[in-house]
Amino acid sequence: MSSPPKKTAKKPSRKTTKKPPGKTAKKPPRKTAKKPPGKTAKKPPGKTAKKLPGWQVRARVWVRRLRTALLWWMCIGVVVPIVQVALLNVIDPPVTPTMLSRALESRSETGTLKMPAHAWVDITALPDHTISAAISSEDAHFLEHSGFDWDAIEEAWAERAAGGTAGGSTISQQTAKNVFLWQGRSWLRKGMEIWYTFLLEKLVPKDRILEVYLNIAETGPMTFGIESGAQHWYGHPAARMTAEQGTRLICLLPSPRRWTPESGHVRTRARRLMTYEIVIPNGVQKRRARQ
Repeated sequence: MSSPPKKTAKKPSRKTTKKPPGKTAKKPPRKTAKKPPGKTAKKPPGKTAKKLPGWQVRARVWVRRLRTALLWWMCIGVVVPIVQVALLNVIDPPVTPTMLSRALESRSETGTLKMPAHAWVDITALPDHTISAAISSEDAHFLEHSGFDWDAIEEAWAERAAGGTAGGSTISQQTAKNVFLWQGRSWLRKGMEIWYTFLLEKLVPKDRILEVYLNIAETGPMTFGIESGAQHWYGHPAARMTAEQGTRLICLLPSPRRWTPESGHVRTRARRLMTYEIVIPNGVQKRRARQ
């Protein structure tokens, strides 16, 4: 016998509730804040930005650029020299602009680039007579002035006005020129020389200035420094120079490429300088005592 068909239970249908007509909820309209009449902010008269002509805009740009350039040049002209002079206390200059100039001149003449002879020597290794001759010949008031010998400068101006060629530069001025600047005469170089000389006197002791000067001064053709000059002219170190040899070597400094230790002018001046009293800076004496 066949089984009777199964009755499937029907799920009760969900009754949907219908909203009565006319009862739909509406969103209330947004209230916009209205500005009260007469309260609108207005720009005050005369404050409106006006468009500048093209030439004025360009002028302002160039003024800003010029101001920036001047600030940079002032920074370079003040900060860089201070750093250079301060380093001179601990660093012996291996080369100077004058040495490079002589090397380039030699290259144009010979076709080969050759650096001048230059050997550094401590001032305590130099004879007293050589140090005394340098001060007596180049700057008699070196230990007294603060970088500039105004009496010597006035005498040099008077002699040049009469047609002479005397110079009034001190050892400090010559050191500043030879170490940091170039040779030649111009108001720019002279102004920079004054600034470097002022810094040398403020930041570097006298004995160190003298030591640098004696080691970078031109003492012969393609020869710089007292040590190299002694080797070039006498064939032995500066420490072994006699009083006459050392004084003659110092007397070459005004024109070392034209004169020799045997020149008549050099010998006459050396004999006169050898009669002066030996003056040694206190700094040199202290350094020798420490050794």
